Amino acid sequence: MPTDPNSLNNLASPGVLGFLVVAALGLALYLLVKSMRRQISRIEVPSEAELRQRDKKGGAPVS
Repeated sequence: MPTDPNSLNNLASPGVLGFLVVAALGLALYLLVKSMRRQISRIEVPSEAELRQRDKKGGAPVS
């Protein structure tokens, strides 16, 4: 480890580029979660009563 106090400024740090990479990853994650929630909300899940009624009528099995 360097003992010169002026050389402490030369230590590795993430800097602006590191911040921009993390910010871009955070934004991408936010957009992916937003899209996923929208897609999941469009899924129509039948209730148990509808499934029982379908079974009694001899409908096709739900997969």
